Amino acid sequence: MGGQRRRRILWTAVAGVLAAPLAVAGMLQWVAEDGPEAPVTTPAQTAARLVTALAARAARPRGEEAEAWAGGEPALTGAAAVLDGEPCDPDCGPAFDGDVEDELAAPGSHFASLPHPDDVAFPAGLDPRDPGPVTASAGTMPVVAATGLSVPVFVTSMPGDPRLFVVEKAGRIRIVENGVVRPEPFLDIPGRVGSGGSEQGLLGLAFDPGHAFNGLFYIYYTDNRGDSVLARYELGGDPNVANADRQEILLTVDQPQGNHNGGTIAFSPVDGFLYLGLGDGGGANDPGNNAQDGSSLLGKMLRLDVSGGFGSGFDVPPSNPFVGDPRAEDEIWGLGLRNPYRFAFDSMTGDLWIGDVGQNAREEVDYEPASSMGGLNWGWPSREGSIAGPKPSAIVLGTLTDPEEDYGHANGFCPPGGGSVTGGTVYRGAEVTYFGQYFYADYCTGELWTLEPGQAPVDRTLELAPASGAPGEIVAIGEGGFDDLYVVHVSGTLYRIGPTGDECDDGIDNDGVGEIDVAGDTGCLSDTDPSELDVDTPCDDGFDNDGDGVIDIADDDCAVSASAGELPQNGGGDGGGGGGGGGGCGIGFELVGVLPLLGWLRARRRRSDP
Repeated sequence: MGGQRRRRILWTAVAGVLAAPLAVAGMLQWVAEDGPEAPVTTPAQTAARLVTALAARAARPRGEEAEAWAGGEPALTGAAAVLDGEPCDPDCGPAFDGDVEDELAAPGSHFASLPHPDDVAFPAGLDPRDPGPVTASAGTMPVVAATGLSVPVFVTSMPGDPRLFVVEKAGRIRIVENGVVRPEPFLDIPGRVGSGGSEQGLLGLAFDPGHAFNGLFYIYYTDNRGDSVLARYELGGDPNVANADRQEILLTVDQPQGNHNGGTIAFSPVDGFLYLGLGDGGGANDPGNNAQDGSSLLGKMLRLDVSGGFGSGFDVPPSNPFVGDPRAEDEIWGLGLRNPYRFAFDSMTGDLWIGDVGQNAREEVDYEPASSMGGLNWGWPSREGSIAGPKPSAIVLGTLTDPEEDYGHANGFCPPGGGSVTGGTVYRGAEVTYFGQYFYADYCTGELWTLEPGQAPVDRTLELAPASGAPGEIVAIGEGGFDDLYVVHVSGTLYRIGPTGDECDDGIDNDGVGEIDVAGDTGCLSDTDPSELDVDTPCDDGFDNDGDGVIDIADDDCAVSASAGELPQNGGGDGGGGGGGGGGCGIGFELVGVLPLLGWLRARRRRSDP
């Protein structure tokens, strides 16, 4: 019996060693076959796609497991979840649950074909886990990113994706690619959307942190009855077209009035949960007292666990602050909001910023650090910003919290002397002037400011014109896939805020030569400039095209391994490693460790079978 066991272990080890190089080759070929249709990014991000997708899959908290991440190390989402531009096939397995054998056996699983980040040696400056210093650019000036949109109200993207996804009020999501609006909508559901009121329509969009694996995304809209709807969708066979027939309604909230519907949904980069901001139900002075009523979802920030996949609905995270409290609904994360039309998470820190639209006196910006355990009460209608509100009363639920910033109304587009804050997001791009600052604006006046916690706001209206300064235009400030910000004008124009003062350095082929403009390409130069990333040749594709054992990254001519533009697969170096004369073999820890483990598990299962 002992001899059989030793032979089984020996053959398992041999099989693991023999299979590992084949798995590595298959992995690289799989990435190489993405081709120009994949969201090609900077050289560092191209390399990072190989190693960070596994970390995102395995480390992203799911369900109750996410509770341990609150206030601790952020889950890998966003850029870490971007692998390729293709949706997961219909047979994709469930989310990784820690069972290695089940994951490897799941149809469509890419788990076994990805190395661990620690098993890849990156050249200096190309390690995706080290963003490096932020450097000043030659200057920043808003430029037109797209025109011809029909009443756009929001814009977003996925990290590393050059496409922009623009939400149109009537019920369509359009893709802007290379500055051009694609003729076919990404999603086209005007028949389901009620958009007659000025604050109604298709208002919000959020991509699942695991979108590269599951093809899921979420939208928020008002239906034909005027009620608020949170729905889940998935991609079809084309990454540029969603399957409109695959809708799962997760939540419907009755709306007593046509206004104060909120409008934003977003995933926290810290806990992986989906947040939804709802207004107080509309009308003046919160006539239903909804914002302070714990039995109503109106006037609240909700926090939902949607990680179960299509058809699973949602769960309530056990760490929500009012779980088990009979005075409030379990879904509530925060309360006392009038109309949190636009809110966003800082993609680096996970801090939450909310633009809550005021009534007659004050507009407010609320700030909640990522370390918060929830339960904050922003005060409405007892308070309006930092002053007494129309219904002063004792705060019963949560912790009364003052806004980070509030301002009074001035003469503007909204008479008489009105104001309406448009919340934005925190800039994390390459322009050092704005790095770490929260951008927000006023719809009525067109003013635009930046803000940091504990600091006074800075008026950026003049320096960022014409993105700012136009009354009745700014309805959103969103983040693109390369960390630039985009100011949405409801009349149909997008303005980009980022380095260089033009379209360069934005991950888009602006000059039409088949090269993605990256790394400070101040003139959108031709393909001979090292600041551009090849997408029309085999080089720069993360595949070992010249067979020297290193991956081609920023390698203009698929050069030999001595080229600094090639990435060693596993610390082999250029012509070194192992026995010299060629790159290292690049067998990752998971491939050597997991495959023998899988064989042992299978043998153990056979022994236990009757």
